[in-house]
Amino acid sequence: NWLSLFIGLVISLVILPLLVENLSKGGYGIWVLIMSATKYFAMLDLGIGSSIKRYVSMYDGKNDYQGISEVLSSALSLLVVMGLISAMIGVVIAPKIPTIFKVPDTDLSACSLTFFIVCIGISLRFPLGMAETALNAFQRYDITNSIDIFCEIVKAVLILIFLKLGFGLLT
Repeated sequence: NWLSLFIGLVISLVILPLLVENLSKGGYGIWVLIMSATKYFAMLDLGIGSSIKRYVSMYDGKNDYQGISEVLSSALSLLVVMGLISAMIGVVIAPKIPTIFKVPDTDLSACSLTFFIVCIGISLRFPLGMAETALNAFQRYDITNSIDIFCEIVKAVLILIFLKLGFGLLT
């Protein structure tokens, strides 16, 4: 767990100056604004992740595999709905983002497209993140931390590649 946090911190410290350098201060400001605004989508989870952990752990303790299956099936259905809702919100709001945040004309299309891409990523995270939550319920933190470390490294490498290819804000 500490290794995962440490690697995330180091990656953030390395990537931050590169983002500012390659995006310009205005581009980086838009990027931070989009990331901050989309963090509110996490509230659509409505505690489903915590419920998955609680009930999967409880049923696992009772060796009730039918109960585990029912919890995971129900949660997946709800998380797919939450993902679809967040995707629809992204589709509706993305074209309005430059107006809402008073983005300069030079960054209008990139701003809207970046917001939309981030919203789609968040939408996918709802149902796909259930596997990590279930692993945490089974107390398999070794697996989830290994996956988190791998994903952080891949994300950092992809950010560096896309920055060097000149994708700018779309990175």
